[in-house]
Amino acid sequence: MERQTILGNTADPKDDVQRITDQLKEYHAAICSNSSNSTYAYCLIGRNLAALKMKHKDLVRFVQLHLPATQYSSSQIYFLINLYDFAQTYNKLMYVTIGIGELKSNLKW
Repeated sequence: MERQTILGNTADPKDDVQRITDQLKEYHAAICSNSSNSTYAYCLIGRNLAALKMKHKDLVRFVQLHLPATQYSSSQIYFLINLYDFAQTYNKLMYVTIGIGELKSNLKW
């Protein structure tokens, strides 16, 4: 049920910055409250970060200013963008149940 809720709230990456930022906050809250679909939500976060990257030159600074609750480092921001890109090729990656930390340490691009 949670997966449908997250998917139902996805916006087009061409949407305005405010809508993309609001979605990032929703996805982060979904991860904090329910970790069962966290890889899926992290992929969606990567999608939205990639959209913001096209709109802002300094993505890391933008995220730190407008999304301080997420506390994403620059390496984590770019990891999430790469995770989303990788999941576009390997769709089943979005539905794995291992933690994001384990993915980050063991996944080789």
